[in-house]
Amino acid sequence: MWLPIPEDEFDVGELMNEPLVAVLPMGHRLADKPTVASKDLSSEPLVLLSRALAPDSFHQIEELFVRAGAVMNVAHELENLMSMINFVAMGTGCGVVPDHTRAIRRKGVVYRPLRAPNLIRRLAIIKKKGHGDLAELFYRFTIENLARLRGFGQ
Repeated sequence: MWLPIPEDEFDVGELMNEPLVAVLPMGHRLADKPTVASKDLSSEPLVLLSRALAPDSFHQIEELFVRAGAVMNVAHELENLMSMINFVAMGTGCGVVPDHTRAIRRKGVVYRPLRAPNLIRRLAIIKKKGHGDLAELFYRFTIENLARLRGFGQ
């Protein structure tokens, strides 16, 4: 679950933090820059995840633009990251996606880190407070084992 969520109802175990990155069409005026600011994307046609499917994410990106004094020009709201990347590759706009999306190699796009202030997405496991032993075991198992994996190779 991507945070934030109402912590008064749920036990929340943060698993990882992930910054957002810009995905740009190859040949775009920003594609050769090492980093991109949200202000650089002002008025650019944007390809984003649907606000109906991910209202919190959409709102956080919207706030990022507002804080930077940038104009958010949403051209397309799509249902998944792969569709977003394909639309960007076709040159219909630029996207703002989670960093793990860089693993999706697609001809015609480049990924660039967003300069500060950036939005850091927090991924967590949640469980309803006061619910069952099995839920508690899975919750603890996930937190402990992911922490062990994150420590691997450091």
